[in-house]
Amino acid sequence: MKGIKDLSMKDIILGSTSPRRKYLLEKLDIPFRVVHRETSEDYPGHLVKEEIPIYICEQKAGAFEKDIF
Repeated sequence: MKGIKDLSMKDIILGSTSPRRKYLLEKLDIPFRVVHRETSEDYPGHLVKEEIPIYICEQKAGAFEKDIF
């Protein structure tokens, strides 16, 4: 899998303590490190259900922004 091999030169951060996500990356033989940042999973009440996971993902990614950009 060419795409996955291209990831070996990247610094992949798993920003989750999810055992399942860690397991999936390990099984794909993708090099990564786990760095957990406490973030809220609260979201504005006006969001529709399709927007909620995007909003939470953006909040979690934002917790790493100062370290990677």
